[in-house]
Amino acid sequence: MKKLVNVLATVFLILFLSPIVFSLVYPLIHEDTTQIAKDEFSKYYNGNNETALVIDFDQIYFEKNKVELNRAIDMSIMFYGESIYYSCAENESIKFYSCDFTGNNIKLEYSKRINSTKRIRCRVMENICYMEYKTNGLIHIDSYNYLSKDYQNIAKGENLSILDYIFEESSNYECNVIKDKSSKCEYFTIKDKTTKEEKIVDEAFLSKTSYIESMEKFKYSPKRVDISRGHILLIYSIGAGDGRNNPHLIFEYSFEEETLEYKCLVFPYDNVPIDIVYIEK
Repeated sequence: MKKLVNVLATVFLILFLSPIVFSLVYPLIHEDTTQIAKDEFSKYYNGNNETALVIDFDQIYFEKNKVELNRAIDMSIMFYGESIYYSCAENESIKFYSCDFTGNNIKLEYSKRINSTKRIRCRVMENICYMEYKTNGLIHIDSYNYLSKDYQNIAKGENLSILDYIFEESSNYECNVIKDKSSKCEYFTIKDKTTKEEKIVDEAFLSKTSYIESMEKFKYSPKRVDISRGHILLIYSIGAGDGRNNPHLIFEYSFEEETLEYKCLVFPYDNVPIDIVYIEK
């Protein structure tokens, strides 16, 4: 029995120390190429924050910086112009703030007392933040327009859900990442749902762009496609970083002109659901 206890204690110690040892040793054996990649692709940056990567609902990555909105209600963030808009629950009220792309110049835009300390659910669709909360035994569905500052109660009652009042962004394009097993190649396909016309962004396409020289310096592969506010965003993985972060190389694709435009390269650490957002000006 004593032997078994010793074995279990040893196993526990190994499991406990492994992450610590890994975090100390890994940087010593793996070259961090994060800044090398950032420097390489920064020459394509046009100086404007036109896309943002949002992770874990409150961490925002831009080309040049990262912003953390720790008080923001999950899924309440919106971008417009040069500002970030978000909501917070404070003292039985919901408050709406704006700040710049560095997280500074915070401004209270609007405050509404809702007499509820329970969890508030939010979803943003276009410029409107929809909210669901419960007070006095009833579920409330409210909306707030970040730009016009118009606040409304949409519904009040039982068995209500915020999901009944919003819808996913629709698109005229069907986009996919294709893995060709025969050639072991991966590429993007973008298809117009109306005309059925399909276009391909593969190695042959990339070879005709100004970005191929930089991309070939790192091992790259298609990662995902996002459509945000009607803009087609192609995201690549690249073989850069410190081995623990998760590089996202983001381009905007024009279906009509068949062109790529560099937007940003970011290196988030968390491997959780990520939103890629196009910022309306």
